[in-house]
Amino acid sequence: MGPGGRGRGFGSHRLWLAWITANHLHGITGLEAYDLALFRQITK
Repeated sequence: MGPGGRGRGFGSHRLWLAWITANHLHGITGLEAYDLALFRQITK
């Protein structure tokens, strides 16, 4: 897994989708644990 032969910024959608989704979930749960008030404000 990686950017491939074309260099940075070019990823195959089907290969990167799982990583992007996991990264978003990690950020969401991290924000909830770090600053619950901000999390609640953003998710209203």
